[in-house]
Amino acid sequence: MLNQTNIDANNNKFYKLQIIEEPGGTYNMFTRWARVGEDGATQIKSSRNPTEAIAEFKKKFRDKTQNNWDERASFAKVPGKYHLLEMDYSEAANKLPTSPIRIPTSSSSSSNDVEATQSSKLPNETQELISLIFDKQMMKDSMSFLQVDTTRLPLGALTKSQIQKGEAVLEELENEVNKTNPNRQRLQELSSQYYTLIPTVVGRNVPPVLNTKEMIQQKFDLLAVLGDIESAQEMEKKSKVKKTTTITAPLPKHPIDCLYETLNAELTLLNRSSPEFKILEQFARDTGRSASVLNIWAVDRYDTSNKPFFDSITNRKLLWHGTNAAVVAAIIKSGLRIMPHSGGRVGRGIYLASEQSKSSGYVWPATTPNGKRVGIMFLAEAALGKEHHILQDDSSLRSPPHGYDSIIALGRTEPDSSTYKNLKLAGKQVVVPVGKPKPRSEASASSFSQSEYLLYSEDRHRLRFVLTFQW
Repeated sequence: MLNQTNIDANNNKFYKLQIIEEPGGTYNMFTRWARVGEDGATQIKSSRNPTEAIAEFKKKFRDKTQNNWDERASFAKVPGKYHLLEMDYSEAANKLPTSPIRIPTSSSSSSNDVEATQSSKLPNETQELISLIFDKQMMKDSMSFLQVDTTRLPLGALTKSQIQKGEAVLEELENEVNKTNPNRQRLQELSSQYYTLIPTVVGRNVPPVLNTKEMIQQKFDLLAVLGDIESAQEMEKKSKVKKTTTITAPLPKHPIDCLYETLNAELTLLNRSSPEFKILEQFARDTGRSASVLNIWAVDRYDTSNKPFFDSITNRKLLWHGTNAAVVAAIIKSGLRIMPHSGGRVGRGIYLASEQSKSSGYVWPATTPNGKRVGIMFLAEAALGKEHHILQDDSSLRSPPHGYDSIIALGRTEPDSSTYKNLKLAGKQVVVPVGKPKPRSEASASSFSQSEYLLYSEDRHRLRFVLTFQW
């Protein structure tokens, strides 16, 4: 897969080469070329001689890139020529399913399209969640929404290395933009490099030059999403079903259970009549919009079970975090992370909120096979400690001031503290800011309509619950 963007000439195009060995000994060299996002033109050259077909392939590759196919490990981009995208065309990637995983009603199948497996050991609600967060169409839709050309950069073929190359170009763009007098030509050249590495659909429009901090941050955020999607793909590849040979378990594990194991966490479905569920449902209702809670799971990530969590800090709150459904699997496995290039109104940290309606603005829902739109949100326990309060944006922040543990961007509204509740989590009392938001006089001049809670160290939080909502 070759790609080339040149903003100055309004080029944003791809060139695909492939040799297909047909039954009977025919070798077809297939090529396709067009503007990114379009189908374009195709050509097929047939040969009965594989050596001849391969020679033609290498010649075309050389013509388009000025690089030799056999030396592509040291590929060097030539101005005005195509760039080789680094992609995973392994057998594992090509065999990834393209539709949601079905949940069989029994351990056996009466048709040939579903292999017989053990019954899942998970509740139906948990099976549905796992199927949803690993759904290929949902991930593809998320990438398309971000204007990534999923035909040229398909699921299963995305590599961390390709994403890192895009990040490296964005870093150069960031350095140039931060100069007193940025070089316009350099910004245009670097923007072209970025679009060459990350195929982006802009129609027949000229690809926009990435010449502001905001535009560059949006692309960093996009690559973070792509990185999490790639991580979910890796998790799915590793969830291989292994046949068992014992008398008691002659069938392979259910595929949903195999995926669940890759999360490296225990998800415990809460009973709707439990005190915990009722408190959390009220928290969502009081501080949120009209979305209704479908299910709630307690989260226990295995890699944090034995790690200290600032036992001396007593100021702990349960706070919201909204996100894209496509990155939920990666978050459950790794926790909330501070990415090297993350940023926002309160700097580089983990963003949480006391109002569900604030975090819900960052939710990208998923659509189930039956057409239901489901939003997924987290509740994290935050070790806030000594809080430093601010009223104005400061995107340069990387840590709280000396002597403080967290920064709170005070919102003009905040849940009514007189109705707060408490939950005991892992032996500690944690405040749940249940209550209708009300105006806060000390923050009447704040630039934040709703509060944002910032942690600048990943070990200051623990994921405690994941919730699904009817969106």
